[in-house]
Amino acid sequence: MQGRHDDFDRHADLIGYQLGLCDAAEMARVEEALQQDPRMIQARARLAGLLSMLEADEPVEAPANLNESILARIDGLQRTMPMRPALAAGESGGPARPMFNLRELLSLAAVIAIFVGVFVPGYRTARENARIAQCGLNMANIGRGVTMYREAYGSPVPMVASLPDGESWVPSNATGVSNSQNPFELVRRQLVAPSAFNDPGREGDLRLDKVDLINMHNFPDVRNNSYSTSIVTARRQPFEPESPVAADLTPLVNQMRQLNPDGKIPLNSTSHRGKGQNVGKMDMRVIFTRTPNAGLDSDDIYRVIGVQKYTGLERPSLRSDAFLVP
Repeated sequence: MQGRHDDFDRHADLIGYQLGLCDAAEMARVEEALQQDPRMIQARARLAGLLSMLEADEPVEAPANLNESILARIDGLQRTMPMRPALAAGESGGPARPMFNLRELLSLAAVIAIFVGVFVPGYRTARENARIAQCGLNMANIGRGVTMYREAYGSPVPMVASLPDGESWVPSNATGVSNSQNPFELVRRQLVAPSAFNDPGREGDLRLDKVDLINMHNFPDVRNNSYSTSIVTARRQPFEPESPVAADLTPLVNQMRQLNPDGKIPLNSTSHRGKGQNVGKMDMRVIFTRTPNAGLDSDDIYRVIGVQKYTGLERPSLRSDAFLVP
């Protein structure tokens, strides 16, 4: 009996894991089970298939009076629809009668339509809110890591790799100077868990497995880091308590961290369906904002003031210009 309870608990954790509702301990427990039990892998695949049906289409916003109009039309119907009788006349000893009239059938259909109209968008909203909350928790963990780094080494943020002029900030898996080496220093020095850099809102990103971090100097794959952080250059402006230091991935790049074509750059990060982004500040506060204007003096945290076309060689020059990059 105990084994059945354990299986139930693990599958309940798996559902929460797939929906992005787990805390860090539950996520670790599920990931360990996925590595050790092939049945859990099969269960996750089946669950993903079921949930995918709920995300196949974007919900269309229904008219405000949809429910009332459906029920009003049903109230005006009095006709009867012939149906196969529940019992044949010879079995019941009496004449056969319809099981439902048309009004009852349409009432049932309306209830189902209303239920689906409420449940499916609500499910998606709840799941997205859970992902935003988990992402905010990741950002808070990164903020704590930055604070510990500052206390230990005296630098406001990790600055182990300064991008020289002429060096692109666009990340790649090739060797060379990369701005992502700076946040990776928090992982290498075990101030932040690698999983904190994996945003649940970016399903194509890759969680960094347990590896020998001491001998590494950057994320092995650009998709191991779901966030953008302050660009580090020799001319880096001083940080202030309100300065943004990390946020969801910049909309200037695509899933593979290559520059988006001109004219196809969204306003917000795409990590949360374009609805907004989590932003971590120097004073460890984390906010979710519907626009990227979350920097000093309402600065756009993803764009350099005055730049219209991006090549990867941009550098901030003003005090208020945060310019967060991968």
